[in-house]
Amino acid sequence: MKIEEFKEEQIFTKRAAERIIYGTNNYCVSDIYVDEGADKVVVQIAKSTRLIVLGAQDFLDDFIRIRRKRAEKLEIKQKTEHAYLVYNPENNNQYEVVTSVNALACQCKDYDNQVRALNKGCCKHGYRVLNHLGFKKLKDYIEANHSHSGAA
Repeated sequence: MKIEEFKEEQIFTKRAAERIIYGTNNYCVSDIYVDEGADKVVVQIAKSTRLIVLGAQDFLDDFIRIRRKRAEKLEIKQKTEHAYLVYNPENNNQYEVVTSVNALACQCKDYDNQVRALNKGCCKHGYRVLNHLGFKKLKDYIEANHSHSGAA
């Protein structure tokens, strides 16, 4: 992901930064911004002058790693050939994830935010379906579908 995309998207929230830095939401991050010249993500800690500076790619990698990790706790049930119900036993939320050749679409807010910001996305529910289908990355899933179907 390019640094310009960090600046415009809404998916890298304060809560996401807390999960990356502290492993939990402890509501201590007051601001998050991008230092374009240095290709860094800077996180301001609330009620403090303390700043945490992360490389933009490191931040993105951690963001994805956390989503994949959180997906491991989710339960999955195949509904139809291309639809799955993904259930979170911690909060009793359930979302439907629908597969297609080029994407996995989820009903959750995280997925919707990613699509609005990036025109694509993969939430923890999508990562759970990818894992169920034998893939680690959305890119690998799409490439496999294109080579299997003969699509360009």
